[in-house]
Amino acid sequence: MIAWLSILGAWCRRLWRWRWPLALLIALSAHGLTLARLHALQREIAQRQTQWRTQALQHSERLRAVERASAERISRLAATAAQEQADAQHSLEDLRRQLRAGTLRLRERFACAVPVAAGPAALASGTDGATGTGFTAADADIALGIAAAGDTAIRERNLAVAIAEQYRQACAAGEGART
Repeated sequence: MIAWLSILGAWCRRLWRWRWPLALLIALSAHGLTLARLHALQREIAQRQTQWRTQALQHSERLRAVERASAERISRLAATAAQEQADAQHSLEDLRRQLRAGTLRLRERFACAVPVAAGPAALASGTDGATGTGFTAADADIALGIAAAGDTAIRERNLAVAIAEQYRQACAAGEGART
């Protein structure tokens, strides 16, 4: 055992002389390994960032395409609605013109006898007890105005529903593009 200790003691004395260069060598090796690992991590981070940027760009392009398609569909819907509104307005004006000219009459849904009234007011109005229509040209004009307002409201509602549906589809497509 003493022989073993004497051999070990000789090695320890030799190592003790080289302690600072060995410590420096170990420290420099550890530093080199740390730098190599750091550079490898930086390369990996750069690659992942590039990959994420590419994915974000692709996602953005898909969303832009969905947005463009949705805007085109909404534009077509608005143009169709405007054309329908113009056609309805033209048809209404044509109907009013025909009613005023007397070439077209609305169906008389009721007729009432105008009672003979005594006095100068009755004579001035020309009522002589004849049966007349209860739906005059002015009444027809009012009825057509009400119908036109209703038709306009329905068209606007249908356009709003169609635009909301396009928006829902665009949102669903955007969510689908994300995955």
